[in-house]
Formats: sequence, structure tokens, C-alpha cells
Amino acid sequence: MQVILQQDVRGLGQKGQIKSVNPGYARNFLIPQGLASPATEQDVVKSKSEAQTQQERESNLTKLLKAFEKETSKNPLEVFIETGSRGEIFASLKNEELENAVKQKEWTNNLPIKVSTEKPIKELGVHRASIDLGRGVKGNFSFELKPKQS
Repeated sequence: MQVILQQDVRGLGQKGQIKSVNPGYARNFLIPQGLASPATEQDVVKSKSEAQTQQERESNLTKLLKAFEKETSKNPLEVFIETGSRGEIFASLKNEELENAVKQKEWTNNLPIKVSTEKPIKELGVHRASIDLGRGVKGNFSFELKPKQS
């Protein structure tokens, strides 16, 4: 039996995918729990077209991310942080501050960006961070932490 997943189901697939499952599994678990609905032929055609569109979108995001990685490898993204009179940093750079700096780029409009670093950044200079745009589109980029001019 073919069903359309209404939510991500661990071990089966992601929301919107059409999957073939045992009729009993569909009738007794997936459909009553609201995790899936029966798939008609129209749904199958629509799902294939949506999958194609999603794949193109992911491909475009991957290209944008690769260009961003290449750009930051030559010219690291500048991130500014409050420092003391001698250039000392009082608190480590937060991932949210780094995400806000990345979101200033024009290609990031309304993307669900998650940025993280391996360890807390507590010193000025060039560092690396990972970026996740969702749906498996991940990469790394360089940024330079600089003191804020007062």
C-alpha cells in the first residue's frame, strides 16, 4: 500500500514522501496516528513534481554554500565583538551572533541557518565554523573575529 507521510517517520522517510508499506502497518499505525494518509495516483504525480522541485532547491542551496565557502576561504567573514581597552574579550562569541553575521549576506534570505563552532571562541583572529541549511545541506566557512570600534 502506498502512503504519503504527513510527518517525518524515523526509519521510514520524511514528510511529503510517498512510501510503500504493509497495508496492516498503514491501517493500524501510520494512518490512525496521523503520520500518513493513503496515496492516490494524483498524489503520486504531485509528489514526484514536488520532489523534483525540492531537489533543485537543494542543489541551488549547495551551489550557494560552496560559493560562500570559497569566498570566506579567501576573505573571511568579519564578525565584530565588544572588547576591553587592551583588546581582551570578556565573553565567548555566541552562535547566535555568528548566525546574525551570516544572515547579513544577501543569499541567506529567510533560510533556516544554524551555525556552530567546535569550541567556544574566546580570542580575536580567524576561525572556522560549520553551517547547516537544513535537509542535509552542510558546510564550513571561515570568519575573522575583530574588536568593535567604539
